[in-house]
Amino acid sequence: MAKRKIVWSNRAIKRLYGILEFYDQRNKSKTYSKKLYQLR
Repeated sequence: MAKRKIVWSNRAIKRLYGILEFYDQRNKSKTYSKKLYQLR
C-alpha cells in the first residue's frame, strides 16, 4: 500500500506549535511534546 503525504496548512502548524508549547509548560518536560511531534 502506498503512503500518502499529508500537507499541513499554516494555520494547522501554528495550532500544533501552540499545543506543543502548552504541554511543555504544563508537564515541565518536552518528552510528551516530542512524542506528539513525531506523530506529525
